[in-house]
Amino acid sequence: MFPVRELQTGLPKIFPIFVDRINDELWEKVLKNIISWYFDAMSSKYLETKIVAL
Repeated sequence: MFPVRELQTGLPKIFPIFVDRINDELWEKVLKNIISWYFDAMSSKYLETKIVAL
């Protein structure tokens, strides 16, 4: 589990950078894919679908 202390201090530092990147035409699609892949990987349904697809 993530240390709460680091998460609370880290997010305010990186969020403005993330917003700048997501508004950049070159980074927008990449970041959206990364976020989508992250949340897909965290769900069990994604894993089950991949195992069946193999």
